Amino acid sequence: MKTFPLATLAVCLAFPAIAIAAPHSFSFQQNTDLLSVLPEGEYQKPMEGDLRGPCPALNTLANHGYIPRNGRFVTEQMLLDALPRVLGLGYYPAKAATVSAFALKDSTWFPGVRDKSEVLEDGTAYLNLDDLNMHGRIEHDASLTRSDAYFGDNFSVNATLLQQFKAASTDGKVVTRDDIAKYRVARAADSREHNPENTVGDGMDTTSWGEASLALMIFGNSDEISIDHIDSFFGQEKIPKDYMKPDPEVGLFALRSHIADLKKRAIGVE
Repeated sequence: MKTFPLATLAVCLAFPAIAIAAPHSFSFQQNTDLLSVLPEGEYQKPMEGDLRGPCPALNTLANHGYIPRNGRFVTEQMLLDALPRVLGLGYYPAKAATVSAFALKDSTWFPGVRDKSEVLEDGTAYLNLDDLNMHGRIEHDASLTRSDAYFGDNFSVNATLLQQFKAASTDGKVVTRDDIAKYRVARAADSREHNPENTVGDGMDTTSWGEASLALMIFGNSDEISIDHIDSFFGQEKIPKDYMKPDPEVGLFALRSHIADLKKRAIGVE
């Protein structure tokens, strides 16, 4: 964008619900004329009534119509299809992320963000993107571009943080592994200083580092991400025209290795 049971993803990759439609209402309830004419892949900013969460990746998929553009009735299978196909996230990390999100929020052993009423007529579980705003499940403090939940809006891009993320670049053109490791440390320190309820380090360390790794591995080339791509993916939540998804796909072991590398680069950083 935030805890995660397998301690491997932030997604953020980048995942307080509002009133939820009845289970039988599996339909787009607004913007139907626009939705009927926009082809999959075409970009459209969220319209009034559309729902979004703290994860730039999922918001981007919605803005391009790879999952419902209104951010409602998103099923696990939709995500398992779109994340690898569009953004090159491998099956196992994608599955880990969806398992975390689709678990019931009132579960005492494996809490997620989904309400038990969020079930389609055929029994398929769904969630709305704003369900992911629930603090301390997947959403986490010290996000790269989102404010902590303590300050209110934890899902919209924070323009100041976006600028700070870009300013982390050493050469002004790309953010490298070293750059993002330093910025990750700076965001954690800022949260600790200004958020009296911060949860940095409370079982969310790997989740936060996973957010940083995925930013490079999915939106960049694993070693760096361009300032233009940061503006597009994190600022506009739009797929750049020159984007090429990872090939091969980002796997679970590669992700863990990348997280470990960023942590090593952060040692000694103040």
